[in-house]
Amino acid sequence: MEKGETTLVIELGIGGSFYNWHTFVQQIKKDFTVVMYHRFGYGKSGFSDNPRTVEHIAKELDGLIEKLHINDKFVLIGHSFCGLCAQ
Repeated sequence: MEKGETTLVIELGIGGSFYNWHTFVQQIKKDFTVVMYHRFGYGKSGFSDNPRTVEHIAKELDGLIEKLHINDKFVLIGHSFCGLCAQ
């Protein structure tokens, strides 16, 4: 996580890696605390027994938000397919 005043959570699209967002994050990190992660099955993350549905992806993101203790309002960006998950 990069540190800034406002928390920005980026939900990556299918097949996306947070490594692809590095340049963008470098440009905004002074203004935002940036949170990105690899969903189950991507990067070095584990796997889930749950089907890869919008509902399950959204619930998993909610669990991550709770685990990171993000209790204040935050900005959520859903890229590509995950725009649907972010809704």
